[in-house]
Amino acid sequence: LDGKIATKAGDSKWISSEKTRAYTRSLRDGYDAILVGIGTVLADNPVLSGVKRNPKRIIVDSSLRISAGAKVLRDSNVIVVTTEKSSPLKRESLRKKGITIHVMKKIEISPLLRFLGKQGISSIFVEGGAEIFGSFVDAKKIDKLHWIIAPKIIGGRNAKSAVGGLGITRITQAVNLENLELTRIENDLFITAWPVFDAR
Repeated sequence: LDGKIATKAGDSKWISSEKTRAYTRSLRDGYDAILVGIGTVLADNPVLSGVKRNPKRIIVDSSLRISAGAKVLRDSNVIVVTTEKSSPLKRESLRKKGITIHVMKKIEISPLLRFLGKQGISSIFVEGGAEIFGSFVDAKKIDKLHWIIAPKIIGGRNAKSAVGGLGITRITQAVNLENLELTRIENDLFITAWPVFDAR
């Protein structure tokens, strides 16, 4: 309820219910790819698979901190996005495993989306974490939002909030949502909405 996605110690398993998590996994089937940041990979070591299909996995990892044994690297159906400051040796090692490595000068959402579009990816399920999600909000590159609210209060000024990035300075700059759809899954609230980005 307080917008936190982990405790101050980084514990995040589990905030929402098992049924809600299963429903969220099923949503992945409707997208060409699933995108997460390296923080999510290091904290959770997720599989990032759908229920009926296996969308492309996109990992944003500017310094290439990912472990070769990470579950997301279990096959070649993955794109790792990194920067020039990452290790060329590690890049080559991952390429030898059949993994696509895309090197950018710095991670920027719009150029990244253009690259992914050229790879035939037209829809992406951005799962997080907070900094990745905040970057997409800052870039105004969200078409549809799925949001889960669990009836828990975590608290803590150092606990991780759901949205990172640069943020805004004035409330008038806040992203408004429209056409809200609200569903209850056990005790969790599942919200689907469409963002309206101010063109100013």
